[in-house]
Amino acid sequence: MVPDLSAPKPSMLEAVSNPPSNPAARPTGRTSLEDRFIPVRIEAIVNAIDAHPERFGELSGWARKISHAIDRVITLEVGELHRHLDRLYASANPDLDALAEPNPAWTTIDERLGSALGYLFDRASFIPLTNVGIEEAIAASSAYGLRVRIRPDRIESLAIHVRGRSTVELIKRIRSRPWKRRTIDIEVYTRLAVVARLRGEEGLRLKLFRDIPVADVEALLPHAEATMSAMDRAMVIALAAGSLGSLAKVISTGATSTGALAIPATIGLGGMAIRSFFGYRRKQKLRTAHRTEHLYEKNLANNAAVLHTLCRMIAHEESKTAIVAYAMLAARHDLPEDRRWPMDELPARANSFLHRRFGVTSSFDAPTALETLERLGLMTEPSLADPDRTLATVEAHWKTRDTIAHHVHAISESPTQEPGSTGKERASS
Repeated sequence: MVPDLSAPKPSMLEAVSNPPSNPAARPTGRTSLEDRFIPVRIEAIVNAIDAHPERFGELSGWARKISHAIDRVITLEVGELHRHLDRLYASANPDLDALAEPNPAWTTIDERLGSALGYLFDRASFIPLTNVGIEEAIAASSAYGLRVRIRPDRIESLAIHVRGRSTVELIKRIRSRPWKRRTIDIEVYTRLAVVARLRGEEGLRLKLFRDIPVADVEALLPHAEATMSAMDRAMVIALAAGSLGSLAKVISTGATSTGALAIPATIGLGGMAIRSFFGYRRKQKLRTAHRTEHLYEKNLANNAAVLHTLCRMIAHEESKTAIVAYAMLAARHDLPEDRRWPMDELPARANSFLHRRFGVTSSFDAPTALETLERLGLMTEPSLADPDRTLATVEAHWKTRDTIAHHVHAISESPTQEPGSTGKERASS
């Protein structure tokens, strides 16, 4: 039985709310994370649709115009979302250089901020890294040889969100033969966000990073401190032991009286202590500099800039999923009724299209795509049958601005939650 495309919104989303039984709808990859992110530019997707009239029928040739119109409406909605988030984050922004009206800066964090951030990360296709995931990452060996000491007692709250997981090549020296190098593959999170609040601080820190090795997650935590590796400690001890050379020389020359040994022994042991102390401090500074350089090169945005970046990500992802879903449903509508595939096959067909055309693997976010099409009035028979009608419908939404507060309303209906609740659980464990 072919689903009724003119049915109300709840029934339209019901078909894809549960995971489909078709294994093709659950792409396999290197991770168990359900990665909804589509690592393809929207321009490439539109070009692929326009270049295949045999598959997408009359829509080919219209995809660019329709995609542009959808993107304008989505950008309008996300712009209002950004303004709303900026107001909520004002009293918690450590970089704020103006009073947060109507209250002065450094007041209590707005209780709605936690729900807003949770909504923001979810719509941007991020996935929260659970306590178990954080512990596993911290227990792993550091990809860059960086050792970090964790200070849970300094955490008030902490949450980590990730998007995308892939592998990159890293050149490392072979320990047994340091003059030689080898290439290894390491797993990385393509995007990683940290939401943290430290004890004694009023603000909420937001950090966004790129291409972070799974084994280096602990280096990103704001309360972490760089420490020395076992090799570093061995080198410090070896250098300090050299300070005892003068004492050994005196003993070897036959000095046996206590007075004769006292001064060289004092100098030797004192020198060892001083060289050990300053050697340790020097190595610790080098490790801290290593960590700072590593984070600087990987850092994408901080605090309010993170909100702006995430809003841009939301606009990109919604535009991509909307045009892919519309292309699939329009092509389905052109088929005879007895040949139309069930609606719950949409995720699998979208995944198959993206994989065959671009070689990427993702878990297509069909509920969000259908929600967007419903909101823009594109799930009706006339819109699916006539691209010109679709374009006129979307442009009307842009002119009337009737969906501009969509995300703000969705946040207001979300349950209240504490920002960075994962960190509180971790700190208390």
